[in-house]
Amino acid sequence: MKNQFCIFTRKFVFIYLFAIHLFANESDPTYPAFNFSEWPTEIMNSMLKEIPDLNQKKFSEEDLNRILKKVNALYSFESLKIVEKSNQLYLVGHKTSQIEDIQFTGASTVSTEELKTISGLSPEDAKSESNVQLAEDKIRTYLKNLGYLNSKISSKYELSATLKRILVFQIELGAKTIISQIQILGIDALDQIQIEKQIYWYGVGQLLSDDMLKLVSQKLRTSLSTHGYYLISVPSPQIFFNSTDTEARLVFKLQPKTKYRVEILGAKQFSHLYLASEVLQLDQYFAAETNFGAELSEKLRSFYQGKGYSQFDMTYFERKEKNDIVLTLSIDEGRKTYIQNIEFLGQFSRPEKTYIDTFLNLSSAKIQDKLWVKAEAEQSGKNLITSLQNEGFLSAQLNRIDVKPMSALSHQLNLTVQFEEGPQTTIEDIQILNNESYASPFLLEKIKLSKNGPLNLNEFEKALQNLKSFYYENGFIEMQIANEKKNVLQYNSDSSKAQIRIDINEGARVTVGSILLEGNTLTHDKLILAELDFKSGDLLTPQKIEESISRLQKTGHFSSVDISTLESNSSIKERTIIIKVSERKPILLTFGIGATNENERTYHSYLGAAHRNLGGWGRGVSVRGETNYNDVFLKFFEYKIAAGYLEPYLFDTRTRFRLNYTTQVNVSDIINRKQTISNSALWSVEQDFTSHITGIWNIYSITNYVEKGMTAEDENVNNYSGQDFEIASTGPIIDFDFRDQLINPQKGHFSRFSLEYAGRLLGSHKVDNFFRATAQSTLYLPLYNEQLIWANSFRGGYVAPLDEKKYGIPYDKKGFLLGGRSTIRGFESSEFFPSNSISNPETLGVNYKFTSTVSYQLIKSELRFPLLPKQNISAALFYDGGQVLIEGVYFSDSYRDSIGVGFRYATPVGPVNLEYAHKLDKKPSESEGAFHLSVGVF
Repeated sequence: MKNQFCIFTRKFVFIYLFAIHLFANESDPTYPAFNFSEWPTEIMNSMLKEIPDLNQKKFSEEDLNRILKKVNALYSFESLKIVEKSNQLYLVGHKTSQIEDIQFTGASTVSTEELKTISGLSPEDAKSESNVQLAEDKIRTYLKNLGYLNSKISSKYELSATLKRILVFQIELGAKTIISQIQILGIDALDQIQIEKQIYWYGVGQLLSDDMLKLVSQKLRTSLSTHGYYLISVPSPQIFFNSTDTEARLVFKLQPKTKYRVEILGAKQFSHLYLASEVLQLDQYFAAETNFGAELSEKLRSFYQGKGYSQFDMTYFERKEKNDIVLTLSIDEGRKTYIQNIEFLGQFSRPEKTYIDTFLNLSSAKIQDKLWVKAEAEQSGKNLITSLQNEGFLSAQLNRIDVKPMSALSHQLNLTVQFEEGPQTTIEDIQILNNESYASPFLLEKIKLSKNGPLNLNEFEKALQNLKSFYYENGFIEMQIANEKKNVLQYNSDSSKAQIRIDINEGARVTVGSILLEGNTLTHDKLILAELDFKSGDLLTPQKIEESISRLQKTGHFSSVDISTLESNSSIKERTIIIKVSERKPILLTFGIGATNENERTYHSYLGAAHRNLGGWGRGVSVRGETNYNDVFLKFFEYKIAAGYLEPYLFDTRTRFRLNYTTQVNVSDIINRKQTISNSALWSVEQDFTSHITGIWNIYSITNYVEKGMTAEDENVNNYSGQDFEIASTGPIIDFDFRDQLINPQKGHFSRFSLEYAGRLLGSHKVDNFFRATAQSTLYLPLYNEQLIWANSFRGGYVAPLDEKKYGIPYDKKGFLLGGRSTIRGFESSEFFPSNSISNPETLGVNYKFTSTVSYQLIKSELRFPLLPKQNISAALFYDGGQVLIEGVYFSDSYRDSIGVGFRYATPVGPVNLEYAHKLDKKPSESEGAFHLSVGVF
């Protein structure tokens, strides 16, 4: 028996081991090496270099799957497979040649970068012939709007290397077409002459384009309406070209119609001009029907009732005068009607005052001011019902809104709101379905909804968003709530109870596999990879994608950035990340000349050049020269030359290093005719902690100053000693930038805090050691549906001498001066304070150096609003105020302020401003105020 047992045991073990061996061979077979003899040498060498695994002698199925994925990611094959033949593996694939670049020829007067943007083509898109055809149509339309009506466009692919092609657009611009004449036919001869003169200045001599035709038609509409031709429509013009297509004559053939004149009688609260131009808009009015008195009457009625004139009434009639018809609108404005009391009737669970307060809080400003406007009161009632439904009172309904005039006062009334609240829906059950990665109790804690609690639809929507955000933050970037649009909430028959069923489609938990870059023909891959907020192996989240896009755009090298995954909406967890960029031109040239009213008249000019992406590594070099010359009373030439270098990735980190050198000659004291010659160098490093927070450390800054009179005569009159001193300092700066845009912010906030230490150990000469701190914070608050922008800037600073006080600190270099456009408007440059004016008894004197603490506070508050939005013209009302305090120095009126108004015209480089500010506490020797002309806003 024992021997039989041993024999059985040996046989069992043998069979078991054989089965394991057989199973292992079946589940994990091995494959022979690859044969690349049929592949082009260039491609084979590239693959073996990028994918060293291909050199192995044996492969598992897992190895082959990984290799297929890498090869496809590297070359994007249309079809790719592995074939085993004669104990060798062959990689078989089909591929369309890649597009390496998109080029444009023949359009010498049009920017290539602009053409690329207009075409909307990426190298990947350029593989499709339909996309290329669409791009041709876009470019043709663009050129047509530039006046090139007969431009010809064709495209072809040119081979540049193995599997590499270039798409070339060949463009023949042809001659530009100019509008030579505009004719109007079909109206009174005298009116025709006048209207043609008005249109002439808008169209004749301009390039013929669709945009220009629209503008001419708009101006013609205005001219016709202004002359009373309200019934005449504006047709498309007939266009007659000369033999060379360089000139075009526009002919508008109008259908003759009766000419009208509109008069408004009885208006008291609003002028005839306001009602005609702003309310009825008669200068642009077109009536399709001949009897348009009723339409104008209804417009006036709606306007007045919207202003609270519920008793408004009017009549209209027509009469003939010569060849014209006069339409008379006779108005009886009545009085404004006010709501005296508000009463709520119906079935509801809370005190009446709660509903009155909610009703008013959800109302327009007019209803809140108790002004009766029927349409707005009805909207307030609807808002109340919506609010109740969001709180779970799903059956809430508004029955009616009644008004009853007070017997004694016909212009006051009582408002009654009748509504039914109904029962509040409670949550009977909450279920989360198909959640594989996280347990339901855990997810219920995340969404913060409780069973048997009241159903609040706002909180419910927030709960769904919290659930999605949780999944996104943990790498489930394609997570969806499958039934979010329907059936996520189910109610019983009377809507008193609700069941929540959240059906989750988690998708894959995405990690970063390989990263592919497209579009960076100049910029090195390493630069782009350095700015990404993720790397291979990391979880991928929407926040990381957004942060990476923001960082790449902030470099200034790219006009567009797109980040996506190659295997989107699949079960693949390790994804190939595709980053598509469009590069900007790296070389920037700027120049300009102009004049301002500064010191009565000053001429300015500048010339600059910069390369923002040297060698494709993001390194930058720049040089800029500026000059000023005042020919009224200074008669002095000022100049400034600045050069800079940027190393964007110091020691292969995101830390930026900057080196700047500046040499300058400027007028530092206008009243005392003092010039300052300075040479300065600055070494600094910068680090973006996030896309909104930046830290800067001015490692070392040193400036040499030489001060003297503007002329030899000034030297003698003011007894200048030709001072020579140096200030060397170091210190940090931190920026918090949450503005929606840099040039003309509409919302958000910006703050900056800086510290500076200067001392003899650093290299200062003939200047006391000191500590200087400044801070500023600006808040942009949109109001009234973002039509108004309220901007408020608060600034302050403090300087304190340190150690022995031997030389003092030059006030005009490190003190604080207020006055002028950037601080307190309304002050000329000769009126900055604290003053150096000899005529001012509170003057600090020439070359004042302080040995005590100095501080300042400043507030700038500005309300910005559109004036003529279509013309990009806006206006602003502002208040500026501030003070400078010097320990031991007394000023009779240290706080100075002003109010003013500004007008602005929007341009791509920032608003052009014309502002006037009036001093609120003018001193006897000062002007009433000052005009300021500038570009940009604070």
